[in-house]
Amino acid sequence: MKIKYTAAWLGVLVLAASFLSGCGARAGDSQGKGQTTEETSGTRKEAGTLTAGDTDELAQSMDMAVSSSRDTLNIQISSDPGSLCAFNTGGSQAANIIMRQVCEPLFDYGYHYEVDYVLAESWDHVDDTHYVFHLRQGVKYSDGRDFTAEDVLFSMKMYEADPAKKQFVKSVDLEQTKIIDDHTIEIVLTEPDAYFFSCLRSCLIMNEDAYNESSDKFTEAPIGTGPYKVAEYIGGSSARLEANEAYWGGVPAIKNVNIKVINDVSQRCIELETGGVDLVVELGEHDFARVDEDERFRVYIKPGYKSNGFYFNCSENSIFKDKRVRQAVAYAIDNNAIFAAVYQNRFGSVSKSFPSNGMIDYDPAWEQGGYYETNVEKAKALLAEAGIPEGTKVTIITNEDRTMLSNCEIIQAMIGAIGLEADILSYEKAVYNSVVDDETGGWDMATAAFTAPSGYVADMGHAYFAQEGINRSCYYNEELEKMVTDCVRIMDDGERKALTDKIVNILQEEIPAYAYTRQAVNWAWVKELKGFNVYGQNNVAVKCLYFEE
Repeated sequence: MKIKYTAAWLGVLVLAASFLSGCGARAGDSQGKGQTTEETSGTRKEAGTLTAGDTDELAQSMDMAVSSSRDTLNIQISSDPGSLCAFNTGGSQAANIIMRQVCEPLFDYGYHYEVDYVLAESWDHVDDTHYVFHLRQGVKYSDGRDFTAEDVLFSMKMYEADPAKKQFVKSVDLEQTKIIDDHTIEIVLTEPDAYFFSCLRSCLIMNEDAYNESSDKFTEAPIGTGPYKVAEYIGGSSARLEANEAYWGGVPAIKNVNIKVINDVSQRCIELETGGVDLVVELGEHDFARVDEDERFRVYIKPGYKSNGFYFNCSENSIFKDKRVRQAVAYAIDNNAIFAAVYQNRFGSVSKSFPSNGMIDYDPAWEQGGYYETNVEKAKALLAEAGIPEGTKVTIITNEDRTMLSNCEIIQAMIGAIGLEADILSYEKAVYNSVVDDETGGWDMATAAFTAPSGYVADMGHAYFAQEGINRSCYYNEELEKMVTDCVRIMDDGERKALTDKIVNILQEEIPAYAYTRQAVNWAWVKELKGFNVYGQNNVAVKCLYFEE
């Protein structure tokens, strides 16, 4: 009998609890106030054998498979990964799916957001700015080099040098961070950082000599400590991975992994149905029902940690410089209607606040009072109060994603009902960012997805609306600026929560950006593929997969 699944979102509580137990004293529980060094006794579960049988319940642990009836796995990814070097600007999901099979962090989020110890076996919390990491011994890179603490320091320095990646180590004092021995490193922070661990898990570790000897600086063939190594990479088309026979966790059961770039949503489904791929990373909503009913496949809806929405251009170049106009559009939009029409009341959920409920510190209390519940008459009154005449033209920009375009068309009709005439301009993904970065470029609303690498709401506020962040809305609020900057230094949960509440209140009142739905990612795979679960936020651990006919 076929089993169908829709995932429950359990990550928030599990992740918070995991960090508290896995890191000694975690941010916010009176850590470092006159305490002695605390030791962590937990270690990652060693490689074992998966129990034979149906693992579709997606409840298995992080065990490596030791045998497989097939030695080759074909995976679909949705876009050109670009550079495979973790140090470079970028870091799309497509690139991460490849890179995280090849390179590893000190620790990561597991299947249920538990802490998965990878290159670090444990760490000591000395005080709020000093952490001593004990590294796994006997680990080698796929080229035979030894993994040491020097690699950790080198990698953090490389992340710090990249404008987009430096956020992952923004609080690390690289000058004071010390190598104690080959397998021990003391990471020193410039100041207490409530998001330190959430960010550090994004840093993949590589060897300095191997990087410098690489002719293309790991653009096409990074060398890591992971279970696989890159055998071939054709940018924009495909990647071929081979098992790393020297992997510290054992040799993966699946020896070969072919990763195919399939941009077209419908084509992804066709490839799955015709045997071209075994695992689809992003199955289109329009194809989901057909695959769900096909006994050959399994499907999984993974609730996301991002909100779908759009920036308002709050600069002097747009009518949205006036808060009342931004609020009018929010009141004109029916989030429930978008969720029903585009996401079939199934893929994700309706936004009931600006932050996604996938954020670590999400509070349902932010939903109280209703998040701009649809009120066309109120929207019209706000426009009239702001002096915006009926028939005023606005421009909505988006990328070439079909779902985003559908959202824009619905929003176009909704704001048309309050007297705003919207034009929609669609750009290629490579061009879109440069357009939205130009406040004078003639756009008024721009589609976006909102989250934060750390998973914390205040960090999201800093990333999108602080002057040193992305701030594509060109929005400035002095009070908000100070709060999102101060929040990172507050280690007490209660104190940080009170400040986060104020941040959310400002973002929902001032509305520099609006969220209408919360994302989900749809996975589909052949029923013979066992051991699958979504690793961390949105990845796959191929080393845990195997085929069983």
